[in-house]
Amino acid sequence: MPVPEFPWNITESILTLDQDLIIVNKPAGILVHPTIEAPDKVTLVKLLSEFVQAKVYPIHRLDRNTSGVMVFARSKEAAKNMQLQMNGQGFYKEYLTLVRDHFDVCTLSDRALTGASGEKQAAMTSFHPVYFYARATLIKAIPTTGRRHQIRRHLAHLGYHIIGDTVYGKGQINKFYRENFALPRMFLHSCFLSFIHPRTGKKWDISCPIPRDLKEIMIKLPKFQH
Repeated sequence: MPVPEFPWNITESILTLDQDLIIVNKPAGILVHPTIEAPDKVTLVKLLSEFVQAKVYPIHRLDRNTSGVMVFARSKEAAKNMQLQMNGQGFYKEYLTLVRDHFDVCTLSDRALTGASGEKQAAMTSFHPVYFYARATLIKAIPTTGRRHQIRRHLAHLGYHIIGDTVYGKGQINKFYRENFALPRMFLHSCFLSFIHPRTGKKWDISCPIPRDLKEIMIKLPKFQH
């Protein structure tokens, strides 16, 4: 259905909307929901709730400085259906990220990650090189679990830090890319989702191209010379 006008750029971020779901191209820099550190910040949940004039339910998370496709449910029933898919095999996600150095082998990380309460949680991410630059690699990351900062933590443990990641990355590398390539933020983007629509039962595939700020970095980077 067409997206109605709204007095904020949120209309540009909505990819599709129906009575059950809102699919959004989340811009970098906005929180999905309030946090203890930033309880009063404008959030995507608040803006979408105002947009549809009803409560919305985020089905998964994206970090503040991560961009890309996200799903919100518009009812408890739709949210429950989507959460069951998240916990099973029906929900599939792909991310694109840029890491330092030459990452040339498809790799599966199944390193357990410590949760907020201190317990170890099973976690699994597969990594696939997409394109090689002189000192960096564009990688497709496919998480099959949804732990906090999972992609970032798995890559850091493998020794391939995401460029621009100020928590798990390398400060000197981030500084180099800021000063030489004007990298504006962490290079991590949710580029593809696949799931079963909770009402129709049909498979939905949603793609979300790399945004301009990251694309400009890719254009500036020197290519890998064989």
